[in-house]
Amino acid sequence: MNAIVVFCQNETKVDSILEIVDKKVKLEKFDEAKELLVSLRALNSYKIDSIHLKVDLALAMLYQKQNEDEQALKILLDGLSRAKLNPTSKYITEYAFQIGRKFSKIKNYPKAAKYYRVVLKNSEFRNDSLGMSKAYIALGSIHLNYVKGKFGGSTDKLYKSHVDSTYYYHKKALDFFPKTSKDKTTLIDIYDNLIGYYYFINNYDLASEYGVKSLAISEALGDSIKMTNALNNLGAINSVNKNFDKAAQYYFQALFLVKNKMDYESVDDKQRILGNISDLYRRQGKYKEAFQYIVDSEGLKDSLVEASANEKYAEYEAKYNVAEKEKQTEIEKNKRKNAEMWLFIVGGATTGLLLFVWLFYHTQKIKRDRKVLLLQKEKLTKEREIEQINSEAQIKILNATIDAKETERQHISEILHNSVSTLLSSAGLHLQAAKLELKANAPEEIEKTQSIVKEAGDKIRDLSHTLVSSVLMKFGLAFALDDLCEKYSNSTLSFENGTTNIERFNSDFEIKIYSIIEELVNNIIKHSKATNAHILLKQLDGKLEVRIFDDGQGFDVDKFIASNKSGLGLPQIDARVKMMNGIFRIKSSSDLGTRVYLNVPIPN
Repeated sequence: MNAIVVFCQNETKVDSILEIVDKKVKLEKFDEAKELLVSLRALNSYKIDSIHLKVDLALAMLYQKQNEDEQALKILLDGLSRAKLNPTSKYITEYAFQIGRKFSKIKNYPKAAKYYRVVLKNSEFRNDSLGMSKAYIALGSIHLNYVKGKFGGSTDKLYKSHVDSTYYYHKKALDFFPKTSKDKTTLIDIYDNLIGYYYFINNYDLASEYGVKSLAISEALGDSIKMTNALNNLGAINSVNKNFDKAAQYYFQALFLVKNKMDYESVDDKQRILGNISDLYRRQGKYKEAFQYIVDSEGLKDSLVEASANEKYAEYEAKYNVAEKEKQTEIEKNKRKNAEMWLFIVGGATTGLLLFVWLFYHTQKIKRDRKVLLLQKEKLTKEREIEQINSEAQIKILNATIDAKETERQHISEILHNSVSTLLSSAGLHLQAAKLELKANAPEEIEKTQSIVKEAGDKIRDLSHTLVSSVLMKFGLAFALDDLCEKYSNSTLSFENGTTNIERFNSDFEIKIYSIIEELVNNIIKHSKATNAHILLKQLDGKLEVRIFDDGQGFDVDKFIASNKSGLGLPQIDARVKMMNGIFRIKSSSDLGTRVYLNVPIPN
């Protein structure tokens, strides 16, 4: 192996070694592939830009396969910076495309779009139709992901715009794709995204047609990743068309291809396939199997938390940018030192130039100080951006936890109320019919059973109402607050409420607001020692205003929040309101009690 590498001192021979590297990666012999790439980087020919960029791109792809994201992103960012020194370089397209893919994978679509536009601009400059086709596919994928997020369709203009943009970009991708190109992987990407487009506009025949084309090309190339994606898509199409046996066949073929792979992309595919299999069993009423597969899917999802990945990639990019600036500063610093040395020598040769040298040095010093101040300012700005990303990620994770909890409570409540309660009522009716039929001969056990069934129904109904307020779901927020105040008022603590211009809102919005108010009411009951509390709701200019105040003992707000940053309660409410783009304020003192103010936009 080393003997082969030694003689690879030109680009053609380097290409031969890179083909060997590609084969070893496909066989998952990553250590051997890495050894070859490290050897190539040690050659004299590595100093040539075209070879340097080609070898580093292969190394970045290898790190990506091994889930070493920081190393991969560092090489890609450095390579893109180096490639941009030559505007005609095709590697601008290749490096920018891979960086865009990494940000698209973690759903940071603005960043992904930024790099994909670099790909498009460079490809147009070089008249590279294949590169333009890839850029249009990538940009279309961003719009397609929005359409997927609105599964089931939508009437809003933004959704329709994304649907139209998805079709536009992929039509452009097909138009620019070279008919004689040997790059069948790009053609597969176009077909796969068209599958998604036609699937989400309910044109399953065309979706299936492109799915079959994608699978055929993937099998011909022996590309297991593309085959997995095509099989998964065909499974989804057949599932929605109720061809359950055929759908299962496609899903399990796809699962077999990624079963023993542990790289990030394969684990992500495995998680989606398991989720789809669960949905397939759910559609057939096989809830036990559906539950098992969704548990397996959710278990894999824990290793693919998008918020953490987003934070991590942003950190990598920020680190790289800071390092690049420091490198440039060091270069400038060395240049200045050389200039000052020559100025000193010249200044020592003649007294007539001393004043000129002093003035020049003084000017340079001022410029240097300004540059240092600018660099420090940029560094502080980057640090603040990273802190903001960390804070936003924590808020998103906390809200995801709350949403999951509320969704689960609502789901259980609906099952208890709509299924279990109905079944118990039906059983009671059957017992009553049997009792009437038997009349005097009816055994005593029937009446006892009726009593037990009725008691079970009452308990199920109470539990359902405890999980999610039935008054809230049936009559809305205003009536639910009336019920809340009546339920919690007693001889020692009185709750009163008032509403102005309150109507029915989106059910998710009502549940979130009700849960926030209920949490604040529980705090009053547990901690305030108040005798009177008031809840006021007001709808004005598209916003909902909530005011809650009591005459209790109060508490130190700043001290409490500082000591409970990672807990639930007030930090939980603050995070929820921030995600709703609202305002949350709380004031408290021993003589005035506690005042809480919320103002959140009402969703359309």
